[in-house]
Amino acid sequence: FQAEDGIRDLVRSRGLGDVYKRQILYIYTDGACRGNPGPGAAVALLTENGKIVRRLKVFREKTTNNVMELGAIWMALKETSKDDIINFYCDSLLAIELSTGKKKTKLPHLKNIVDQIHVMLKGRKVSFHHVRGHNGNYFNEKADQYANEVLDAALNKKEA
Repeated sequence: FQAEDGIRDLVRSRGLGDVYKRQILYIYTDGACRGNPGPGAAVALLTENGKIVRRLKVFREKTTNNVMELGAIWMALKETSKDDIINFYCDSLLAIELSTGKKKTKLPHLKNIVDQIHVMLKGRKVSFHHVRGHNGNYFNEKADQYANEVLDAALNKKEA
């Protein structure tokens, strides 16, 4: 994710980090692509007391599913305070392993975002939890649904 992508401006405008200071956060992330590469969307859902209280989203015209999975984590980290305790729930084991450093990548389109995630994770209290995709986890299913809705809305807008 680069500054010219406009994502930083989008994320800053949401103000999540200003609203939820020193909180324990439960964030469900998902990425989706139509084709690989192809149009893609990333979604991060902040939940509180069993409800979705914030939804972050982004669309890219040409990307990969792995970039979108990592992009959802990136967005959530940019939105939250360094004081927050964050519990991520992701259905992408690769995104978790790259984010935590358990796996490494030399692929330039992934390495850039992974390096940025590593910088944002320094000094923060963050845990990652793998959830099986399409396996009945309510918030994971919602993240998947919203990612596909973002894709549908963007693609339908282009066709109009």
